[in-house]
Amino acid sequence: MRSRSSEHSRFTLAAPAAFPARGSRLFQRLYAEGTAARPVAPETGPLGRVCALKKGGVCMPNASKEARVVEIKERFNAADAVIMADYRGLTVKEMQALRVKLREVGCDVRVYKNSLTEIAIRELALPNLDEFLEGPTAFVFVEGDPVTPAKTLTTFAKDHVALELKGGLVANQVVGLEGVKAIATLPSREELLAKLLGTIQNPLRGTVQVLAGPARAFVTVVDAIAKQKAA
Repeated sequence: MRSRSSEHSRFTLAAPAAFPARGSRLFQRLYAEGTAARPVAPETGPLGRVCALKKGGVCMPNASKEARVVEIKERFNAADAVIMADYRGLTVKEMQALRVKLREVGCDVRVYKNSLTEIAIRELALPNLDEFLEGPTAFVFVEGDPVTPAKTLTTFAKDHVALELKGGLVANQVVGLEGVKAIATLPSREELLAKLLGTIQNPLRGTVQVLAGPARAFVTVVDAIAKQKAA
């Protein structure tokens, strides 16, 4: 039969110094308040968060995952659009080629864990993107006009069938695969500006011709009179 002292020793709290820095501070506070808490071995919590200390089922994320979530949030905040794709099947060389093509049009490609991305999206209060967060996901962060990046991605996907576009977020609106393809068919900002400039210039050319007409007629009349007098 186990003695009372041995029973007591089973529930004696371990020294706080044995725990990770973040957990240690929390543990010391709980210990000082006399709150019942027990150390647990690190384990994976909801959405990939790693628990170093658990109280009441609440998991504390480790520092590296917290930093990555912050990075994802910053990138989503800075982007005008985010297009997601499944890159399984692409070789390292093909993936590098895709990065180069997208970098040429002002985009950045990143690969993040879906679970951490879910946390970042929820904390930013962005629309739910869970339908696209299945399997390995490459995130294309677009700053500015999304048309050219969408064209680049769809063209690359035609030549490399291993790249599967999923959808994404454009102006805080969820768009699916068909939405990305539709954006790719639109004229780019540069093309629209060129068309607009052409539209403006055409009436101006017509106006110049109309205004120049009387002057040309006057010169013709004067020239004819001069020739008559010379004769």
